[in-house]
Amino acid sequence: MIVTTIGQGEFYCYDAPPDALEPPAYFLSWPEPWLTQLSVCTWGASCDVVCVGGRIESASPAYAQIEQLVLYAIEQLTAARIRVQGVGGAQPVEVGNLAYVAARVHVSQTIEP
Repeated sequence: MIVTTIGQGEFYCYDAPPDALEPPAYFLSWPEPWLTQLSVCTWGASCDVVCVGGRIESASPAYAQIEQLVLYAIEQLTAARIRVQGVGGAQPVEVGNLAYVAARVHVSQTIEP
């Protein structure tokens, strides 16, 4: 659901951590813990939408791109009623032995298996 929610716009959203990418782009990552039991019948699921602005070598324009990616993701996730828990600061992330600048939008959802 998250991939289709944010992948409908001008930025591409990979449905799993990729081995290569072309920024600007999103991909999904699962933090620890991925699932937490909230009650006997209810679980909380967590996911990070990783907003990749660009390569480390060209960091200046990448930060502006990250801001656009984060704002768009929050807008689309909120419209889809997916709870955004917070946004991590821009930091290096490695994909396919290349260093990129990215920020993580932390989302969570209550699920009933």
